[in-house]
Amino acid sequence: MLRPTTAGGAWTSVTVAGIPGGPTSLTLGPDGTLYVTTLGNQIIQLTPPMASGAIWNQTVLYTIPFHGGEGGLPFALVIANDETLYSATYGTSMILGDAAPSFN
Repeated sequence: MLRPTTAGGAWTSVTVAGIPGGPTSLTLGPDGTLYVTTLGNQIIQLTPPMASGAIWNQTVLYTIPFHGGEGGLPFALVIANDETLYSATYGTSMILGDAAPSFN
């Protein structure tokens, strides 16, 4: 959502990216990057575009195997103080230490 340009004006919705399967959670990183979990068993990083109003750059950080031991349908994505991404999944939980970006 973009703030109104005048007091009392209308807010404007903005699509930042199409999320495969639909989002289940959204977390904002300290640098303005968005991290999204999806119904498609993915954890996605969205970085802001260079041009205002353009679609955000989308990177799949991890796809959870449907028949693996890591559960499925990730939700509740959080970023720890050491910049590791954590996500709960139905059936278990997972840690994305190596896939997590560095904010330094």
